[in-house]
Amino acid sequence: MTIPRIIHRVVPRTQTPLMQSCWDSVKRLTPDFQHLTHFDDGAYEIVSPYLSLCEQGAFKADLIRLEVLYRYGGIYLDSDVELFRPLDPLLDLDAFAVLENDSDPVNTVMGASVNNSAIHEMLQLSCRLVHQGRLKYPYLFYNSAGRAFAFGPFAILEALVSHPHLTLLPSSDFLTYYKNTAFLLKSLDLNPYGQHHYAASWHPGGELFKTSWKLYFRMKLIDLKRRIGLLLTTLR
Repeated sequence: MTIPRIIHRVVPRTQTPLMQSCWDSVKRLTPDFQHLTHFDDGAYEIVSPYLSLCEQGAFKADLIRLEVLYRYGGIYLDSDVELFRPLDPLLDLDAFAVLENDSDPVNTVMGASVNNSAIHEMLQLSCRLVHQGRLKYPYLFYNSAGRAFAFGPFAILEALVSHPHLTLLPSSDFLTYYKNTAFLLKSLDLNPYGQHHYAASWHPGGELFKTSWKLYFRMKLIDLKRRIGLLLTTLR
């Protein structure tokens, strides 16, 4: 099955200028998609009973993205993901997530067909963990090898065991390089779909960059290079 032409995001009621700027880029580059905004205090058929048990808005977003992907299909983007080019090549996949630092999967960007079995497994597992009271500080979950993962990535890893069709995109596709300047520098000559700004949208600091200033300026360098390339293409 293919992925429907729908793009989802989950946001708090109060949004930052960066969130709006990123969403504007999404709409501009995917004009023939349906664009759906879901709020973290909204009503949802499956996950609503669990939202009040989540101590952070980001965990609510972890649950909501899974429900809307399962029910409607489409592509989910974190609210601080800026697009650089259309997403059409991803629509032929059955389900996907993205790697961080070319190592472990994260749920920053996800896509799936309607009623996708891998997404359903992630949704069931996530709701069960919250119901069992396991989503508590320091919010880590351990796989069979004893490695620790955050809430959302842990659900992806568990689903991969029984759903090998789940595609993991390289970090270079959405510049998901968390605190890793070496990997990020390698991507200067690539053509990513977009850029994850790591803006910690549910953090009290809002748009303040939460990783490292070195990584921040390298990401800005990538964006500047991209814009110069677009300008040179126009002038030719």
